[in-house]
Amino acid sequence: MSLFTEIMNATGDGIEASFAPIEMLGNAPNVLFVVTTFLLIVMWAFIMVKYRKEAAENNTIE
Repeated sequence: MSLFTEIMNATGDGIEASFAPIEMLGNAPNVLFVVTTFLLIVMWAFIMVKYRKEAAENNTIE
């Protein structure tokens, strides 16, 4: 085999092995990502409300 093929095969094997722990976690990573995203969107919405209120009080650009 060529050196390039050996490097690509080794890279693929390493990436494939890195998914084993994730598979053992099941659906937990997906739930974690969804909950984190939801919380960040809620935080962002509250911050936007605060800035819009401040802009309205100061007659500035939103």
